[in-house]
Amino acid sequence: MAVWVYIAWLRVGLARGMDTKGKGVKQDSNFTVNGAQAVTPVKIGILDLMQLCLQENDRRLAGYDPRLCRPTTIPAAARFVLAIGKLWLRIGR
Repeated sequence: MAVWVYIAWLRVGLARGMDTKGKGVKQDSNFTVNGAQAVTPVKIGILDLMQLCLQENDRRLAGYDPRLCRPTTIPAAARFVLAIGKLWLRIGR
């Protein structure tokens, strides 16, 4: 439980470090959020990134026996955030 609280605390700090344009105000070592800019000039939003990660996760695990244990906590949390984000975008527009 302490690990999950620590990870959540890091993410809250990351979110607080963003300015209104979505750029980090201070240096951050989170490659997933910042590293994409070093690999491609294409801008990708956080919801699009989450969707892409979930699709890649499903693709990679498709070749394994479904009876094996699979990661469930983070994909479920990402799907929840994705659903809330899509609802927020739909209501906000």
